[in-house]
Amino acid sequence: MRKNFTRNKLAERINVKLGYSKEEAKEFIEIFLNYIKININEKENIKISKLASFKVISKKERIGRNPKTGQDAIISERKVVSCRFSKNLKNKINNDY
Repeated sequence: MRKNFTRNKLAERINVKLGYSKEEAKEFIEIFLNYIKININEKENIKISKLASFKVISKKERIGRNPKTGQDAIISERKVVSCRFSKNLKNKINNDY
C-alpha cells in the first residue's frame, strides 16, 4: 500500500521536532512552497543545497501516441518543472536503506 507524505504530516513532524504549533508549521510550509512556485514562474532556477534543484523546461509541440487506442495525437507546447535531487540526498537514501 502506498503512503503519501502530506503537508499535514510534515506540519506534525515540525510540531514535534521544533515545537512550533501546527498552524505555524503549516504557514511555514505554505510560504516555502509559494516561494518555489513564484520563482519557478519567473523562470528562475531554484537550488536548495543538499536537497534538490528545480527548473522550468520548455517542451515543443510533438506527436505522441494515445496508449489506450494507439492513435497518434498532438501533444501541445508546454512548460514542465524538472526536479533534480542532490547527490547528498541520493547518497543518504542509498546508504541508509
